Amino acid sequence: MPPPLTGINEAPAVAGKIGKKQRREQDRMTFMPWTQALEVGIAEIDEQHRWLVEQTNALHQALQGEAPREQVGALLEGLMDYVMNHFIVEEHLFIRLGYPDTEAHQAQHNLFSGQVMSLLHATTAAKRSAPRPWSCSRTG
Repeated sequence: MPPPLTGINEAPAVAGKIGKKQRREQDRMTFMPWTQALEVGIAEIDEQHRWLVEQTNALHQALQGEAPREQVGALLEGLMDYVMNHFIVEEHLFIRLGYPDTEAHQAQHNLFSGQVMSLLHATTAAKRSAPRPWSCSRTG
C-alpha cells in the first residue's frame, strides 16, 4: 500500500523493515536502486519517493518478466494515480517553501508523468487489439 499523501505536518512513517545488508543486496539487482541521493530530508516526501521507486522497479520487473498485460496495466494505473497526487502535494510544498528549482523539478515531474502515461496508453491499446476468444469465428 502506498504511503498517504496527506501533507508534511503528519508524523513520518517508519521506513522499510529490511536490514541494511539485505537492502544493499536487493539494490544491486534493482533497475532503479534507492540511494540517499534521492532523499530530500522531509520524511514524508522521502517515504513517498521510496514508494515511487519501488513501484517503478516493480513495473520494470513486470515488463522484463513478460507479465500479463492486466498486471502491467494495474501497475501503471496505480503509479499514474499516485504520481499525479504526489506531484500536486510536492509542488504546493515547493511554493510554500520558496524552493528555487521549482520550474526544473516540475519539468521532471512532467517528463515522468508523460512516460508513465505513454506506457499506460500503449498497454490500453494493446489490450484493445488483442484477440478475444469469444470473437474468433468457427468454421465447419
